[in-house]
Amino acid sequence: MHSMTNRTAMPETCSELHAPTVVVLLLLTLSILTAIALWPRGPFYILAVGPGLTQIELFDVLERAGGRFVAEGPTRWTAFVYSDASDFAARARVSGAFFTLQSPILSICREPS
Repeated sequence: MHSMTNRTAMPETCSELHAPTVVVLLLLTLSILTAIALWPRGPFYILAVGPGLTQIELFDVLERAGGRFVAEGPTRWTAFVYSDASDFAARARVSGAFFTLQSPILSICREPS
């Protein structure tokens, strides 16, 4: 009797075996480094509310978060703002900000208004 064996293809090299693991670890590392780089740390920020909101609503979020207006952003729902509070980014998110990013270029170029 002829027995049929069910063989699975074995990787020919270690690199074939570990390639998916390396890709996953690389993407995870890149994600962590990006989050660290973008996490707001300075006194100047780019504040954005939802695209459907008005500039008045942006100022309302800014006031509730305890920040100060510095300059208009490229859209009516973004602005460059200042706050020396270490938890400003978190307070802005709780107050309704869509996102808050650190603005290191603005810290070099501008003084708060």
